[in-house]
Amino acid sequence: MSRNGRLHSYGDGAIFVAEPASAGRRYDRHRHAEHQLAWAASGILTVSSADGTWVLPPTRALWIPAGIVHAMDADRHTTVCCPYFDATRGPRWTRPTVVAISTLARELILHLAAFHRVPVLDRAPVLDRAPVLDRAPVLDRAPAPDRARAPDRTRAIARADVEDFLAREDLELRIKVLARMLYETAARASEILALDVGDLDLRNRCAKVRRKGNAIDVIVWRTGTARLLPRLIGGRTKGPLFLTDRQARVQLAAADLDPATGRARLSYRRAAELFTTATANC
Repeated sequence: MSRNGRLHSYGDGAIFVAEPASAGRRYDRHRHAEHQLAWAASGILTVSSADGTWVLPPTRALWIPAGIVHAMDADRHTTVCCPYFDATRGPRWTRPTVVAISTLARELILHLAAFHRVPVLDRAPVLDRAPVLDRAPVLDRAPAPDRARAPDRTRAIARADVEDFLAREDLELRIKVLARMLYETAARASEILALDVGDLDLRNRCAKVRRKGNAIDVIVWRTGTARLLPRLIGGRTKGPLFLTDRQARVQLAAADLDPATGRARLSYRRAAELFTTATANC
C-alpha cells in the first residue's frame, strides 16, 4: 500500500484510511499477508483481481483473502477505509467476496478508524483478533438467490460492451446520460430519475440522493457523465433532471414538472421502455 494514507489502531486491529484526493488514487497490484476488507466510506471504490472487477458504493465492501493479488482505484471524493484482519481470523472465504455494509457496520468501522491515530505505514500490521467480524454480526454476506425461485441465468455485461453502447452516436442524449450515470454511480434507477437540476453539484461531480429507508447518500460520477450533463440541462436551473418528450397530459405535482416547458419527470416505466428500444439490437 502506498504512503498516501494513515493507519488507525484499535487494540489488536488496524484500519487504513486515505482521505479524498482531487485526482483520485490508484493502488497498483499488490497483496497482503492479512485479510482485507476493501471499503469506501464515501464515493466509489473499484477493486480488480484475477477473479473479476467490483465497483463498490458505500453500502458494499469486498472481503479480500490474504495473499490475493489485487488493485484498487479510488475516484475523486472517495474516502478509502480498509480494515485488516489476521489470516487466521474471520470468514474462510478463499476468493474475493462482496459483503453488505449495514448502518451498524459503517458506524463501527468509522468509530474504530478515528480511534488512536498512529504513524503512517505501508500497510496494516498482522492482527491477532478481528473484533469487527467476531464480536457482532455487523457484516452480512450479500444475499444468496432464493432457492425456491427459478435460477437467475442473466449474465453481467462486459465492460467493453457497455462502453460500446454508451459511445453510440445514434443514442438519444437523455438515455445516454441516464445510462452513464447509472454505470458510473452504481445508484438505483429510481434514485437517478428522482434527481432535480438543483440537486446537482456539477463542479464537484456529485449529488445527494435518497436511498431506501429515506437515508441520504452522496453519489459521485466520472468524466463521461460530467461532459454530458451540461448538454442535457441546457439553460435550466430547476425542475426534474430527466424529462418526458412532451407536456404532461394529467395534473402532476409541481415538483415533477419543468416550470419552463411543462414537461414531466421521466418515469421508471418510460425509462425502461426507452432502454428496451435502445438495446433491442445489442
